[in-house]
Amino acid sequence: MALKWRKTGTHYNGLIGRVMPTLEHYWELTPEEALHIEEVAARSGYKDPPPELEPEGVLGEDDRWDDLWAWLHEHTDDGHDAFLVYLCRRYPGQSISDVYAGTDSWVKSKLGLRGYN
Repeated sequence: MALKWRKTGTHYNGLIGRVMPTLEHYWELTPEEALHIEEVAARSGYKDPPPELEPEGVLGEDDRWDDLWAWLHEHTDDGHDAFLVYLCRRYPGQSISDVYAGTDSWVKSKLGLRGYN
């Protein structure tokens, strides 16, 4: 992913005695990474889950994460890949690789518990 900078306001820099832009960096998907998400969505038969399954908080804290996982396995061709697509769309700026790395241990626990592996 490409690192970009975004202007969020201004601040007074006492060292140089000037008002300067306040910048924060963020990640932006490359066109290839964005295309890869869409390819995985098509291959997995991704469908948006119903709104009542939208979990809150971080991964695993809300029971709806488990319900979402089960729903994607039941309603798509590849529930694991569909779950990765869901996370990429929920948290823009994340590639499939980033989401995979960030959720690996939680997903492996779900695969083992539910007998998907």
